[in-house]
Order: sequence, then structure tokens, then C-alpha cells
Amino acid sequence: MPVLAPPDWIACAQCRHRDGVGFVGHDDDDAAFMTAFKLGRGTLQAGANIEGDAGQPILLTLYSGWALRLRQGAATGAAILGIALPGDLIGLETVFIGRGALRLQALTDITYCQFDPARWRELLDRPALAERVLRAQALARREAEERQVAATTLSATGNLCHFVLTLHDALRRRKLARDDSFHLPLNRKQLAGALGLTALHLRRVLANLRETGVLELSDGRATLHDLSRLRRLAGNPQFEQDALPLI
Repeated sequence: MPVLAPPDWIACAQCRHRDGVGFVGHDDDDAAFMTAFKLGRGTLQAGANIEGDAGQPILLTLYSGWALRLRQGAATGAAILGIALPGDLIGLETVFIGRGALRLQALTDITYCQFDPARWRELLDRPALAERVLRAQALARREAEERQVAATTLSATGNLCHFVLTLHDALRRRKLARDDSFHLPLNRKQLAGALGLTALHLRRVLANLRETGVLELSDGRATLHDLSRLRRLAGNPQFEQDALPLI
């Protein structure tokens, strides 16, 4: 994973996400620490794997773009476990249980900020930042559990609605979706895999939601026509709006 050295990176105090995720409520001293904690900033093309050198931990946040969280050890086409969005902290598990715990793939072209995993304990010594990381990880764990419950207990329609709402609310927390429409870069095969549906079943569900004026997926974009009905179909999930991830 190539990284760019200064001055090609952006200092955390000037990060374009600062007003949306990450350092809201934190002072310039915290921002300066995160800049010193950073190894560099890099890019990956869509389809490339996100991984470090063999046997080495990796710690980064997405600056732009989306990545797929894949089942560890599975072959190509394995079930998608989740999606990493801008602002997400990636690789914390490799710091504690090894690099083999991480398997991601760039869904779109991405840029990322890479941090020094050897200095992880220094971050833990800063209570405000440590709390931020713990809240972000707790929220990610809860969302993953809720997605698993939705996939196994809701109808195919409810499962899809829940998936779209999870993304919509996560993007709103990041100030990357300010209305009822957002960019959705998954193709139909990837979406069906994320939902555990066949392509044919997904096509029927999407057609029904479009015809009833609830939801439309077209040209890589999700448009939520009837948000209240969408929430009812999804089982009225309540996502924590103020739990912002670390950047």
C-alpha cells in the first residue's frame, strides 16, 4: 500500500471531514497529535485489496471512497460482511490479533490516511480520542449485529430497506448525504451478495419498491421517496445520530 509523505498529505486540522466526522468537539492539540501519528496518505484503485505487509498490522482511515468488508479466508465472490465508508477506522483488529483478521477490497477508488500502529498506545493515553475510537467501534459492532438480525428475521423487502437506511444514516452522520438521495456504488451482484439474495429475487424486490413509490436504485444512486414507509418496512431501526467515527 503506497503512502504519500508530507507535504502531499493534509494535516488533520485542515481535514475536509473535520466539521462532519472525527474532530468535532476536539481541540487543535488533538488534531496535531493525529497528524504526528500519521505515516502518510495513499490511494488505491477500485478492486485492489487493502492490506499491509505480511505479518504486519495496519491502521488507517478512509478519506474518500468505499470499501467492502469480506469474509476472511473465503474465495472470490464471498459474502460481503459490511461496507467501510469515509471516516471509518480500519485495521484495529490487526493491532491486537494479527493482520490475517483483516480483509477488505476497494469498492471505488479510495484515498486513505495511514497511521503508525506501533504508536497505538499513545492514542489511548489521550482520553478524548480514546473515547472516540471506542464509541466508533461500539457503533460499528451494533450496526453489524442489527444488519445480521435484519437479514435473518425480516422479509427480503425489509432486509433491503434496512440495508439502505443503515447506509443513509451513516452517510448523514458523516455529512455526505444531506437529502433523501445518495451515491450507491454497489452493482446488483454485489448488492445481492450483501443482502444474501439471488439476483432474480433482488430484481423483484426493487421493482416492487419502485412501483409503490418507496425506494428507487438507478444509475448508481439510491433515492428514498418515502422515508417514513421505508423505516416501517425496515422495522423502524433507530440509529445513533451523534456517534461519530474517528478520522
